[in-house]
Amino acid sequence: MARRLLEANLRNDGAVFNEVTGLLRGIHEAWHAIPVEAREPQRAAGA
Repeated sequence: MARRLLEANLRNDGAVFNEVTGLLRGIHEAWHAIPVEAREPQRAAGA
């Protein structure tokens, strides 16, 4: 994604920015589909 953003910036290509935005949106949605309890690190016993 970083390479695509660099290319988009160099070429001033909005379509590539939209492509990366879509990829990031998918990651964002997948992350929020994970229950909050599963996203938290395991707590050590007695901590």
